[in-house]
Amino acid sequence: MRSLSFPEQDLTPQPGLPTRQLRRRYIVALSLIALLIIVSQIVLQTLIVDKISDAAALRTAQWVGWGFMIVTLIVLGLEAFLVFAPATHRIRHVSQTLTQRNQDMEYMFGASPTALLMIDMESLAIMRANWKAAELLQLDVDALRQHTLMDLLHDTYQANRQFMDRL
Repeated sequence: MRSLSFPEQDLTPQPGLPTRQLRRRYIVALSLIALLIIVSQIVLQTLIVDKISDAAALRTAQWVGWGFMIVTLIVLGLEAFLVFAPATHRIRHVSQTLTQRNQDMEYMFGASPTALLMIDMESLAIMRANWKAAELLQLDVDALRQHTLMDLLHDTYQANRQFMDRL
């Protein structure tokens, strides 16, 4: 028999947990990129505008530009590791947890000795039924999915009419 697992972890973001750290890291990384762009523009303008006729100064400006571009790419790489990797890990963990919970729900729904119907509240269509509901209604599970709740409840009974009016 398969054992059911119910993780104790709440999947809703909670204040003070990794989301705050991720946000802080993201802001730091973006600030570094902005600072690098501003500094590189100032240095390049100083080198090029002041000494445009000097070939050595132009070459130095090009090397400075390449240097700042490489540093910017390194900062972007660090951002990928420090910000996006933990976020991706958290998304993967939440996805696996939700998949496990869905499998557990499917198992419990199918193994329940009580007749269960999952109904879409907008259209009253039967979305899912377990084996006990199919047995009681004398239909197979696939045939039940083609019906609505209104099809199964006869309106000749007052209790059924009142129930349908409340829906």
